Amino acid sequence: MSQRSISAYLFFYCAILLASAQIRADLACDPVMLSADTLSAPLGKSLQFYIDPAGQQQLESILQRPLPWRPAAQEVPSFGYDTRDFWFKGCLSNTDSRYSHWKLHIAYPLLDRLNLIIHRKNGTTQQYRLGDNLPYDQRPVKHRDFVIPLDLDANETVHFAINIQTQGTAKLPLTIWRPDAFEAYNYEVQMLHGIYFGFMVVMVLYNFFIFLWVRDRSYLYYLGYVAGLGLVQFTFLGFSYQYLWPTSPWLQEKLMPVGICFTLVSICAFTLVFLDIKKYSRFGAGTLTAIISLAVLFAFLAFFLPYTLMTRLSILLVLIGSCTCFLLGLLTLIKRNPFALFYMLAWSTLLGGAFMLAMTGFNWLPSNVITINALEIGGAAEVVLLSLALAARIKYFREQQYRAEQEALQAAELARIERDIRISAQESENERLEQQVKHRTEALEHALSGLREANQKLEHISATDALTGIFNRRYFNQQYRDAYLQGIAQQHPISIMMLDIDHFKNINDTWGHQAGDAVLQEVAQIATERLGHHGIFARYGGEEFIAMLPNSKAATSATIAERIRRDIAATRILHEGYDIAATISIGVASIIPRDVRLSTGLIAQADLALYTAKENGRNQVSVATQTPVAASVANSPQ
Repeated sequence: MSQRSISAYLFFYCAILLASAQIRADLACDPVMLSADTLSAPLGKSLQFYIDPAGQQQLESILQRPLPWRPAAQEVPSFGYDTRDFWFKGCLSNTDSRYSHWKLHIAYPLLDRLNLIIHRKNGTTQQYRLGDNLPYDQRPVKHRDFVIPLDLDANETVHFAINIQTQGTAKLPLTIWRPDAFEAYNYEVQMLHGIYFGFMVVMVLYNFFIFLWVRDRSYLYYLGYVAGLGLVQFTFLGFSYQYLWPTSPWLQEKLMPVGICFTLVSICAFTLVFLDIKKYSRFGAGTLTAIISLAVLFAFLAFFLPYTLMTRLSILLVLIGSCTCFLLGLLTLIKRNPFALFYMLAWSTLLGGAFMLAMTGFNWLPSNVITINALEIGGAAEVVLLSLALAARIKYFREQQYRAEQEALQAAELARIERDIRISAQESENERLEQQVKHRTEALEHALSGLREANQKLEHISATDALTGIFNRRYFNQQYRDAYLQGIAQQHPISIMMLDIDHFKNINDTWGHQAGDAVLQEVAQIATERLGHHGIFARYGGEEFIAMLPNSKAATSATIAERIRRDIAATRILHEGYDIAATISIGVASIIPRDVRLSTGLIAQADLALYTAKENGRNQVSVATQTPVAASVANSPQ
């Protein structure tokens, strides 16, 4: 071999050694040591990172390139809203032979792109390409977060590099887990989230039914807030992409700012109504209206404009809206709004959580368990406090109404007393005035007592049928409406019986109207005694009677009706020496009420059943088979 050939060979060999040394230098790092005692290990502080503003680096060669890597020095490396490419590298070494299977867990499901490459000493590599802009089914482990399986033999050391890019907050909460520890951790987290979201669903349903009962707009806006907050949290935690739209990355990206805007609309609308802002500040009411309009506009634009822009605008609007709501709550508290204290206590928890989450998104606060779940923690406390505030508000208005009625009655009585005192002062001297006042006061008390007795008699007369002595139709209608509403609230059945005396005109024509009156009285007495405590019996008109049986099913009501019919048929009515026999026909209808608008339909069904009993020969009980809904359709005008 010539001298020139030997020199060339030595030069080539030295070049290879230098290149290999450079690669080893680039791969060199302090490994995270995994042992049998390692259940989990946060990797953030052991990572090095590099920012690639132009996005030119390739996953396959990133660890071989001489780049200005810097230590992350954070348990969760976070860079705020930054759309640049971020590269991280690290090293893992397994010192135990009992555990060779591990899991890398990136606990942030909103990364658009997440690429991972693993370099082993034998020269082999593994690559994974993940992100919420890829279909959920492509993930190696089906989990709401990003979970990657990693096999490490005993005393094996691997180097890895991770590339992330997102339109939202750029951060990498990376942890390595032993599989059994990860399953236990995941079970606990899933259980806590299940309890939280189950609680939110229960609160939505509970307050929805209260809204249907009280028809207060505050409850409607409150429902919108709870539903919107729950959707935002469900999406933020990755559950929406896992369970609701796993094949639609587009929805995963767009519905976050839309949910934020919807929640803000509900918050501001609730504040307007609950605190009656117009009464205290027209400017504040106008500001909240403007924020609502902007939130609706942002929600619409979120479907067309970039995610980063709309998320930043939405969160900025949330900060502005939250500050506005807080200041208006403080203003109404200073002006002695009776509900402002409840409002401030409730919303302080939510606003604190929202501020912490927003400042974490802008990288103004560190990312940890508290800041990541701040909105969830504050939202749960706020939902409970605000629900109590709504209940207190309803109670307050009812007490105010009752107090106003009592004050009006007292004012009327005081006005009468003062008028009597002034007349007495004009008509007599001081001594006689005192005596007169005393006599007039006694007379007033006696008159009030008589007035109360007269009112009671009038109430009794107004509720009683003069002929039969039972309740009249007016009183029945009042009691029926109250019982129907109670049946809706408690979901208890209610039954109606319509009774009609058979051939009553023949009785009047044969024995006279006084005999007919005696028959009406006897029928009313027998039916009232047989009905007893089961319900209310009233004269409906002419020879027709009606009975209401709360909390009574059709079969029970039909049995009572048959007993009444049988006893009346077996009774002989004596009038002026005449022995008069009378029979009745009864129609029965029953329903579990759900809509107060169908209350008249139940009476109509009982009346239709009565008509059927008469058509089938009278002196019998007929039970309606149609529901009030069906009846309303069947009897509607063509």
